Amino acid sequence: MAHDPKMHAEKDQMNCEKMEKHMQMMGKMDHSKMDMKDPAMKAMMTNMSKMKAMYQKHCVTSKSDS
Repeated sequence: MAHDPKMHAEKDQMNCEKMEKHMQMMGKMDHSKMDMKDPAMKAMMTNMSKMKAMYQKHCVTSKSDS
């Protein structure tokens, strides 16, 4: 599962638009078809929760406290 090393450079400046798209995509996925015992699946889900946290921290402005 090799991938372009350029992807790693992008990680630091992960843009909010891209993260939002990823999260919407994940939200639309059929979780019932996923094998949660699959290590790759587990890793992806862990990744998603990290991404969500990052997204909330960097991309969601703190005007929600009104």
